[in-house]
Amino acid sequence: MALVVYDRVLQTGTANTTVSFSLSGSVAGYQSFAVVGDGNTTYYSATDGTNWETGLGTYASSGTVLTRTTVLQSSNSGSAVTFSGTVTVWIDYTASKSIYKDVNNNVTANSFIPGWASTATSAGTTTLTVTSAYYQRFTGTSIQTVVLPSATTMALGQGFIIDNDSTGNVTLQDGAAGALGVAVPGMAAFIFLENNSSTAGSWSGYMFVPGAGPLGQVTWGTAALSMGGQSITNATWAGSVISSTYLPTVTLGSTAVTLGTTVATFAGMTLSSPTFVTPVLGTPSSGTLTNCSGYNSNSLSGVTLASTVITSSLTSFGNSPTFVTPVLGTPTSGTLTNCGGYSANSLAGSTLASGVTASSLTSFGSSPTFVTPILGTPTSGTLTNCGGYNAGSLAGSTLASGVTASSLTSVGSLGSTQISSLGVGTAASGTSGEIRATNNVTAYYSSDRTFKENIQDIPNALEIVNAIGSKTFDWTDAYLESHGGEDGYFVQKSDFGVIAQDVQEVFPRAVRTREDGTLAVDYEKLGTLAFAALGQLLKRVEALEAK
Repeated sequence: MALVVYDRVLQTGTANTTVSFSLSGSVAGYQSFAVVGDGNTTYYSATDGTNWETGLGTYASSGTVLTRTTVLQSSNSGSAVTFSGTVTVWIDYTASKSIYKDVNNNVTANSFIPGWASTATSAGTTTLTVTSAYYQRFTGTSIQTVVLPSATTMALGQGFIIDNDSTGNVTLQDGAAGALGVAVPGMAAFIFLENNSSTAGSWSGYMFVPGAGPLGQVTWGTAALSMGGQSITNATWAGSVISSTYLPTVTLGSTAVTLGTTVATFAGMTLSSPTFVTPVLGTPSSGTLTNCSGYNSNSLSGVTLASTVITSSLTSFGNSPTFVTPVLGTPTSGTLTNCGGYSANSLAGSTLASGVTASSLTSFGSSPTFVTPILGTPTSGTLTNCGGYNAGSLAGSTLASGVTASSLTSVGSLGSTQISSLGVGTAASGTSGEIRATNNVTAYYSSDRTFKENIQDIPNALEIVNAIGSKTFDWTDAYLESHGGEDGYFVQKSDFGVIAQDVQEVFPRAVRTREDGTLAVDYEKLGTLAFAALGQLLKRVEALEAK
């Protein structure tokens, strides 16, 4: 039995004392009470021209009878009226049962039933729509994926309660299949829409702590928190991360404390299995210790030194020294010039190998940066612009036969190289700043959100795209000549594209001015305007379709 209300329902009939109406007559331009449906209820009003009554009635198709189930108001002080003669009866949404807003747009009601749906999980996907029930309960033993409606079909603030009473996880996704979170068994989630400008939209909400029954497993008392036997993870206590082996920090006073073999007691506190810092293994027995890791005048202070080790041989450099690992190996002969790891600074004061003198070392500071040469050594031919080998890097070397210093072109260390024009798979055009390639040029711009700020939609993109337009044109003879002439591949007389001045007028950030004063357009990112224009055009179409 359901409560229903229909428009323009009116019939005439007679009253059966104060119990019901027998509806027999029809009125032109109105529906009969048959639309209510057998066994359903509806609000009614009735009058015989003098007396009147409003109430909740139950319709029975057998005998076309409307039983006066509940009388709401009447001319008989709110009690059932004894009508006489012909009675006119119609469906009326009575004032006492209507819902309305007050001057502050508030609605007052005793109870609100938002709609209920219960689904037994079956390792599948449940896709909700804008008309789905507000309260979604999931039972069973399988995992489940719940896909929310397209945000563009919903109103801001509209949402759902997802109650996971199953033994498997319930995964939440937006209308574009984007992950929103997982409700574990026993957990409930309240989610609501904050932005409906796209299919995915922007959702917010809250996950409630899992629990059995209205009180859940986690409860607060007046002075304690009960976790219901659950574990605490990914949390901190007094600034320290809580782990499975969490131990409190104990501050010892100046009084010496003797630790036992297994248990130590501090002012009533018993510490079991204390953790000790393992010292550096090994003890020097001979030689002079200077800036040695782990041993210095601070760390060995108060330590009985081995014979042949004296305190004066130790260098004090604090409690936390930083040591530089030397490059392995020792040069034995030759002239060391700009060699990584060996310099006049780093070898100063060392006993040099035979054949190596201090005068042969070049001083370049304590932190030089070295370029690793390309493996292999040229044996013949003329080396021009070869990475790793140039007049600078081979200066002073014995060149292979057939290779002379004059044949080498100095290009520096190739850390930063500048060329006028470049041809890949084809000859360079000779036009400064131009690159030509006979195959694909593959590159990726960094579009990650973490590198960007002040992100905004492009306003009026549709109008901008319309103003720019697209043109066909012929290049001038002067332009073709400056680019090596028309070749039918890279350079063609007839072409198509946009006009930089048109773009500059409506979207100047996509235009650059070259050194010669001519304008250039950032064609790759100009395509973003098309995306924005299509989105704005779609909104206009949807608005027109909704009218």
